[in-house]
Amino acid sequence: TFLIVLGTALIAASLLLTVYNMQTELKAGAHSAQILEQLTEQKAAQQPANTATPETTLPPEAGIETIWQPDYVRFPEMEMPSVEFEGHLYIGTLRIPSLGLELPVMSDWSYPQLKIAPCRFSGSAYQNDLIVIAHNYNSHFGQLKKLMPGEEISFTDMAGNVFCYAVAETEILKPRQMEELVGTDYPLTLLTCTIGGETRVTVRCEKTGEIPAR
Repeated sequence: TFLIVLGTALIAASLLLTVYNMQTELKAGAHSAQILEQLTEQKAAQQPANTATPETTLPPEAGIETIWQPDYVRFPEMEMPSVEFEGHLYIGTLRIPSLGLELPVMSDWSYPQLKIAPCRFSGSAYQNDLIVIAHNYNSHFGQLKKLMPGEEISFTDMAGNVFCYAVAETEILKPRQMEELVGTDYPLTLLTCTIGGETRVTVRCEKTGEIPAR
């Protein structure tokens, strides 16, 4: 009788956990969509955060055409601009067309924030070392392992600059392999846990181009 009661309790607990996880995932997906809509509206309404700076300041009579570059090219160490929404800072949006995803990206990460949206773990799109992490919700990075080499990904910062990438390779890392996570030359890395949290799906991306905002 004890074993039957124990087994029933474990089954009930498992069902409750499954329902809770499904509700959390649905909430995260809906919240991300709401945030994305709000950020898009704010970005359209605000003055662009980056400006273009002339590479040369020679006078017109010198006969040399002035070359203009966005500030993030001339000063890659500058911080990416952010927009605040509901007390959280966002640095841009991530698009993964093959997975049907467009997601807001928070400026910094924490476990509570990961339940809301993907977060920057470290780096910058300007310095070609951006790492973005997210939960394995289907509405976030749950299908990351399906990405194939060559598939396109883009990141758009809050100033409207678009950075284009292509999947190079996928690695499976252990939780403590931090050096392997950050110690690469890949301009973009996407990271999520596998179910159970024993390993990390790590997608490395090469840069294919960029479209500066005007």
